[in-house]
Amino acid sequence: MNFLPILITLSLGILFWFFDNFSNILGIKLLEGFFFAGGLHPAEQYIYITILSIISLLSITLAFVNKLKITLNIGLITFFIFLINLAISTIFYSVDTFESLREFFIYSLVFSIGLYTYNFVMSVKDKEEFLYNYSLVLLTIFIITIFIAVIVNLGLPTGSPWMSLFYQKNAFGGFTLIFIPVAFCLFVFTLIYKDYLKSLLFFVAFIFGIFSLLFSGSKASFLSFIVSLPFYLSFLRIIKIDWKNISFKLKIFSLVVGSLSLFLLILQLILDKKFTTSLIGSIKGIIFSLTNTVIARVDFWEASLKIGQDFLWGCGLYNFSKLYPTYQSAFYFYSKDPHNYYLKLISETGYISFIFFAFTIIYFLYQAIKAQKNINSTLLQQNPSQENSKFGTYILSSGISIGLIQSLIHIAFDVDFKFAYILIVFLINLFVNLAILQWLNQNENESENKNENKNSKNYLNIPSILWIIIFLPLSVYTFIYGIKEIVAEKIDKQIESTGNYKEYIQVINNSFPSSSKYVTLAELYRIESNFEESLKYSKKAIKLCKYNINAYLSALNIYSEKIETLLSIELKEDSIRKKANQTIEFLSKEMKSTVLEAFKYDNKNYPDLYIFLAKSFEYRNTKNYKNLYKNIFTVVYPPNEYVNLMDIRYTTFGDVIAEAYLRYLIEDFIKCQKNQNQYCQKITNYLYNPIIKYKLKTNINEFYLIAALSAYINAKKLYTTDYQESLENFKKAKNILELVYTKDFVNFYYYTTCLLYLQEYDNSLELSK
Repeated sequence: MNFLPILITLSLGILFWFFDNFSNILGIKLLEGFFFAGGLHPAEQYIYITILSIISLLSITLAFVNKLKITLNIGLITFFIFLINLAISTIFYSVDTFESLREFFIYSLVFSIGLYTYNFVMSVKDKEEFLYNYSLVLLTIFIITIFIAVIVNLGLPTGSPWMSLFYQKNAFGGFTLIFIPVAFCLFVFTLIYKDYLKSLLFFVAFIFGIFSLLFSGSKASFLSFIVSLPFYLSFLRIIKIDWKNISFKLKIFSLVVGSLSLFLLILQLILDKKFTTSLIGSIKGIIFSLTNTVIARVDFWEASLKIGQDFLWGCGLYNFSKLYPTYQSAFYFYSKDPHNYYLKLISETGYISFIFFAFTIIYFLYQAIKAQKNINSTLLQQNPSQENSKFGTYILSSGISIGLIQSLIHIAFDVDFKFAYILIVFLINLFVNLAILQWLNQNENESENKNENKNSKNYLNIPSILWIIIFLPLSVYTFIYGIKEIVAEKIDKQIESTGNYKEYIQVINNSFPSSSKYVTLAELYRIESNFEESLKYSKKAIKLCKYNINAYLSALNIYSEKIETLLSIELKEDSIRKKANQTIEFLSKEMKSTVLEAFKYDNKNYPDLYIFLAKSFEYRNTKNYKNLYKNIFTVVYPPNEYVNLMDIRYTTFGDVIAEAYLRYLIEDFIKCQKNQNQYCQKITNYLYNPIIKYKLKTNINEFYLIAALSAYINAKKLYTTDYQESLENFKKAKNILELVYTKDFVNFYYYTTCLLYLQEYDNSLELSK
C-alpha cells in the first residue's frame, strides 16, 4: 500500500492508454487522440493534473497515517526553490497565465509525490530488494511500451515504426533512454548473483531496447546513448562469470534464444519491405544528421537566450512560442519550443529559476560520483550477499542514474519534458535515486541516527508541516481545476460539430480566463454574423494576452466581413452611400491599426496579416495598393526562401502567397483573356517558377488555373507566328496542369488539349476517351 503512489505515478501512461483503448471497444471516447507519451495536448494535461492531485493527496494521507517523517536534502530544497520561482513566473510574469498553469501544476504535484517517494525509500530497510523490485516495474513499463509500439501501431508514422502513440520519434527516443540502462544493470546485477537465466532475459531486453532506439530514427536520442556508452562499459570490469558452473541446459537455452531472435529479425527484414525501408531511412537519418533543422535550432537557441535576458522571470511556461516570433531571424524558422530544455527554462522561467534547477541536477551528479568512489576495491571483492553490503544496491542505482544522465543529455537537443509522462517518469526516478544515493553515501552512524529519528513519535517535523500546508490545499485546488477544464474541454469538442456559441459560454463560465477560449467564442459569434459580440471577445482576448495573434486575426476577419457586406449592397441614395463609405473608411483604418499592432509581436509567421494590411488600403482605394500585394511575394515571402519552410507550414503560407499573386495579377488576367498577349506572358513569367521550380503548395485551385491558362492562351496566339515559343508555352501549361488536372474538369480539358498540341497523341486520345 505504501508503494502504491509511486507505482500509479510510474504507470500513468500505460493506464491511460489501456482505459482509452478499452473504452473505444465499448464505443466510448474516453481520451480521444491520446498519445502514450501523454500530456502533449491540453486535454491530456488536464487528465494528468487531476490524477496527480489524487495521488498527491494519497501520498500526504499515507505519510500521515504511517507517521513517515519528512526529511530534505540539498537537491529537494533547491528543487523546491525552483518551484517557488516557477510560481512567481507563472502568476506575475507569464504572457499567458492560462497556458503556464498546466505545466506549473504538473511540476508542483510531481514534487509533492516526490517528497513522499524520497522519504518512503529512505525508510525502507532492505533497499536492495526495494530497488530490484522498482527496477522490475520500470522494465515492465519499458517492455509493454515496446510491445505496444510493435503490435498496435507498427509503421505509423512512416519512417518511425517503433514510436507508436508517442506523437513523434524524438519523444519515443527520449522515453526509451530512461529505461535501457535499467535493463542493462539488472543484467549485471543478476550476473553477479549467478542467476544466469534471469540475466539472459534482462540482456535480451537490453538488446531489444537498443533496437527500438535505433528504429525510432531519433538522431539526438541515439547520439545520447553513444555518448553514455562509457558508463555501460565501466561495469564490464566487475562482471566475473564462472563459465564452468553454468549448466548445459542454460547454454542451450542461450543459443536457442539468440538464434531465434536473429531469425525473427532477418525474417522481418525479408518479408516486410516497409520495415526495411524504415530501418534504412532511420540509419541514414542518424548518419546524415546535419540538416536545415540543425541551423533552425541555432536560431531557436539564440532567441531563448535573448528572451531570458529581456525577461528576468521568463515569459511563462509553455509561452516560448508566443515570444519567439519577435526574435526569430527568418520566417521559415519556427518552433513552439527551443528544442533544448535548458534554454526553454531560461526563456520561460528566467535565469534564476534555471540556476536552481541546475543545482538540483548538479547535486544528483555529485551524489552519483561520490557513490561510485565509495564502491572501492575492497567492496568489489566482497560477496554481494553479505549483510550490509551496498554493492548490489549501487549496481541497480547506477541503471537509474545512467537513464537520468542520458535523458539530461537528450534534453539539450529536444524538449522531452513537454510530454507530461516523460517528465513524470524522469522526476520520480530522480527522487528515488536521490534517496538511494543519499543512503549509499552516508556512514553507519548516520544510518543509525536516521533510524532513531524515524522511530520518534514527533513525526510532524517542520518539513512535514510545510508539505501539508502547501501541497494539501494545492492538490485540492488542482483537482477542482482539472475537473473544470476536462468538462470545458468536453463541451469544446461538442461545439466543434454544433457551432453553438450559447453552449460555448458554458465553457467560459466553467473555466479559467483564457485568451484562446475568448478567440473561439469570438469566432462562433462571427459565424452567426453577430459582429459586435464577436469583436468584443476578440478585444478581450487581446487584452488578456497581447501576443495571441489569433485574437488579432479574429478582429481583422470581423472588420473585413463588415466591409465586404457593405460593398456587396447596392446603395442608390447618396446620403446612405456616403455614410457607408465613411464606415468603410473607419473600418479600414481600424484594420490597418490592428495589423500594425499585431506586427509588433509577430511579423513573420502569420502571412494573413499582410493580406489584411493590403486589403485595408484596397478598401479605401488607395493609390498603388497593389504594390502591397506584390510586396508579399517579392520581399516578405520570396519563393526562393519559401522552399526552406518546415513542411507543416507549406500550405498555410502557400495559400496567402497565392492569394497575393491573384490579387496583384487579376486585372492582367482579364486583359490576357482579351488576347493581349503581353499580359499573358507577364502572368506566366510571374507564376511559372513559384509553381514548378519552388513547388508552391496551395489549396487555391484558381492559382494554378490562371497560370496555366495564361501560358495556354499565349501558346495559341503564337502557334502560327512563333511555333517553337508556342510549344514552350504549351509545355509550361502542361507542367502546371499536371499538378491539378485530375481535380477539375476544366483543368483536365486543357491538360488534354496541351498534349494534343505537343503531339502526344496516344496520351491525349486516352484521356479524351
